[in-house]
Amino acid sequence: MKVQVKLFATSREDMGRVKELEYTEEIPVARVLNDLSISESDVGILLVNGIHRGTDYRLHDHDALAITPSLLHH
Repeated sequence: MKVQVKLFATSREDMGRVKELEYTEEIPVARVLNDLSISESDVGILLVNGIHRGTDYRLHDHDALAITPSLLHH
């Protein structure tokens, strides 16, 4: 299963970066955040295929996850 992850200013190095991650099964958004070392408290907006979702949402093959940081922590 492949998931495209778009990082919007989660750090200077990652700003605007797109990653493609591969998993063997459907997984919750929280797993991707953990794999990318991004704290849930640092996330402002999560979009899956352009729709607001929570960290418990299970990603499917070819989903696009967009992560924007919380402005409160920066």
